[in-house]
Formats: sequence, C-alpha cells, structure tokens
Amino acid sequence: MTAARPALAPFPYRVRGRTDETSDTAEIVLEPVASALPPFVPGQFAMVYSFGVGDIPLSLSRIEGSRLTHTVRAVGAVSGALHGLRPGATVGVRGPFGAGWDARRPAASRSAPAAGPPVRTSASREKESAAKCSRKRSPDGKNPIRTST
Repeated sequence: MTAARPALAPFPYRVRGRTDETSDTAEIVLEPVASALPPFVPGQFAMVYSFGVGDIPLSLSRIEGSRLTHTVRAVGAVSGALHGLRPGATVGVRGPFGAGWDARRPAASRSAPAAGPPVRTSASREKESAAKCSRKRSPDGKNPIRTST
C-alpha cells in the first residue's frame, strides 16, 4: 500500500498551451504530468510554483476536468517567471484552496451579506459611476478604457 501524498506537496503540471493576451498578460493551460489534484470548484485558487523562483496564489480562469487555466500578469519575480512559460515547461501546483461556491446559484445569493441596504447603496454608486463614464478602446483596440464624460 502506498502512502497518500501530503496535501501541501506540489503536484507536477505541464504547460499544455499559452495565449498572450497583452504584452504582460498570458493565459496558461496546465495539465497534470501524472496524478491530478482533487477537483477545483469556482471560487477556489491554486498555489502555482515556478521551480527555483517561488509560488504565488492564482485563481482559475477555467476548469476543464483536471486541466487548469490561469491568467498571469507579469508584475514580480514569480509571476514574471510564470508569464514566461512555454508549452512543455513544468510547474508545481498545490490546492485547491478556498471555500468555493456552487456556480449554479445566482451570484447575488452567493455573495450578498445579511444587511441589504449597503449592497443596494454600493450598487447604486456603481450605476451612477458607470453613467458618468463612457467606454472607449485602447489604441490597439483590445482593452476597454473608462473615461469620465
């Protein structure tokens, strides 16, 4: 009988694909090299380890079976190393962490606090703020920019 892996030991995952979204942001698709981590649910995150650099918490952009997709922006040493990964590279992944939620339930029923008025006030402020702004695109046409009117 083999011993179970410790819950906090990183599992090796291979970069299956990579898509550049902007010059400093990329989507990386990871698949397990051997055994996969327990299933993730929406709202959970993984600790992704760049060997020799360190690890950072990353939320999941997409979950497809044992395949995990993360969007990484290069802002520090670890995120920069993960951003630079190419297909075939190996990383360590730990998780899932966080409580997660049932994606079949409406978002308002997952996140609304017991006190209703602050939620309405916050939503009203956001609506007013959005009404004062117009949406434009960046010069490359890819990113929305909010500008005051």
